[in-house]
Amino acid sequence: MKTALITGGARRIGRAISQRLHQEGYCVIIHCNTSRRDADELAASLNAKQATSAFVVCRQLAGIGEDFARDVLAHSGQLDLLVNNASTFYPTPPGESRSDLAASQMDINFHAPLRLIEMFAGHLRDTRGAIVNITDVYARLPLAEHSIYSASKSALTMLTRTMAMDLAPHVRVNAVAPGAILWPEENEAFDDAKREEMLASIPLGRFGMPEDIASAVAFLATGAAYITGQTIAVSGGLSR
Repeated sequence: MKTALITGGARRIGRAISQRLHQEGYCVIIHCNTSRRDADELAASLNAKQATSAFVVCRQLAGIGEDFARDVLAHSGQLDLLVNNASTFYPTPPGESRSDLAASQMDINFHAPLRLIEMFAGHLRDTRGAIVNITDVYARLPLAEHSIYSASKSALTMLTRTMAMDLAPHVRVNAVAPGAILWPEENEAFDDAKREEMLASIPLGRFGMPEDIASAVAFLATGAAYITGQTIAVSGGLSR
């Protein structure tokens, strides 16, 4: 059985990705930080369908070390797919670029995926595996008062392209850029008026679902043997 590691895999989009990859036949390693209860519940539900097919690794991604790789590999001894999904999203108006929230976004959204790719590159080469990074349509579209978030996702987009070159031909590296899928939790910038404004800008006329992102990840993992270095926007046309 192939093994996939999904960072932030217990809730929201990460949960949908974990469920879809498990459905595709992967043993899933569900990473979490503060969502241990959700992660354990998800793993239990997946293991009820197939024993020893889901595990939880709980760790803070900031400054993550090699012991994390040991914990992940202890469950199956191999890694076939790395999904860098964990992310933070906060407004950083001009003048707040040195705030803790700004530093956290760069660390979690860019530095952690870079460290994880470096950490698991050799194992992914051994299995001729794949990496899928979750970026954002706002990596290339301006979003007022979210310059650090957009910059962190832009960096992850470029990391996708460069790592696709560096790890070829053994490892494929791609990205999925969600549009309006789930609203950020505890972010007052996205009130009802903002949601209506965004909905009016989406050509398909509706918001997406976490399962839409999970489907794109599954495609890049299992059905895209000749695709690397690409970013698929799943946004209903918002990224036009």
